[in-house]
Amino acid sequence: MENEPVTPKIASKELATIPRNVVEEEIANENLSHLVEVLEENLDPVQIKAIKAIGYSIGRVGASIKDACFLARVTKEDLDKWINELPDIKTYLDLKRVEYKYKLLEIVSGQALENKDVKLATQLLELQFAEEYNPSVKRELAKASRNAEEDVMDIAIAIVRRGAAHSMPINPQNGLPDAPTEEIKYQDVAEVIK
Repeated sequence: MENEPVTPKIASKELATIPRNVVEEEIANENLSHLVEVLEENLDPVQIKAIKAIGYSIGRVGASIKDACFLARVTKEDLDKWINELPDIKTYLDLKRVEYKYKLLEIVSGQALENKDVKLATQLLELQFAEEYNPSVKRELAKASRNAEEDVMDIAIAIVRRGAAHSMPINPQNGLPDAPTEEIKYQDVAEVIK
């Protein structure tokens, strides 16, 4: 899997022969490099060192923001203040979190694919594509859909029942309802829905 070539949407023989992980790493590194440049332009060296240390803890071991701040000797409040002043810090840290998550997914997916581990593959499908493969999520979605349909039907029935006393007379010449003699009050519909 490590040297599996990518089939890009653009026509480039050089890019098509680069192993998948190299292309993905290159894109991630470009994003990180750009963010680091922005940070270096806008923060002092002490802040940059702290942000990189926090990012390292997040990207390397998946540390929480609180723990990463503690290890970098920065308070969470200071980090929040810096993020308010420069939102790119949050983007940088989010990218480090995604980088860590990607590493874990790569390991788990690799294990499922290479070893044809049906149980692990099923768990991945249920977690990543819950609406399609997780039985409990599918049941909840179906139940919610049925409830929504029932709610609409209940409202329609209530409107019809309430309106039956005020139904419009049918014109015997064309079989269509005659124009209403009184103004339709949308307030009445709102009361029925309650």
